Amino acid sequence: MKMGYQTALQQYIEATNTHDFKQVAKVIDSEAVYWFSDRSCTTLEEIQAYFEQAWKIIEDEVYSATDIEWIAVEPNAAVCLYTYHWKGKYQGEFASGQGRATNVFRKYEDGAWRLVHEHLSRVRTQTSV
Repeated sequence: MKMGYQTALQQYIEATNTHDFKQVAKVIDSEAVYWFSDRSCTTLEEIQAYFEQAWKIIEDEVYSATDIEWIAVEPNAAVCLYTYHWKGKYQGEFASGQGRATNVFRKYEDGAWRLVHEHLSRVRTQTSV
């Protein structure tokens, strides 16, 4: 049986693939901080704008994670590293890419695990944009 923080990561990936930020917002903290390859986002509004812009640029994007490694797990916090993958249509053509991710989850008094920090860095491949 998966523990709460592992389920939270899976829910986050599933929410991302809905392309509906209302779903994503359910699994991230209201004060989350995101570090992307090209900018940092420190408010939910900035994070939402970044996600929605990415969904416009990469049509039908599918996001996934492999090589997930939980490097720190405590009763109320968990940190994982993974390789993220994306694929979709960029300017009408199939495109894909991958990178490295670090996610930090916090357990709240209501028992829910939410993402408080994400750091993504791109790994350039031949089909990356």
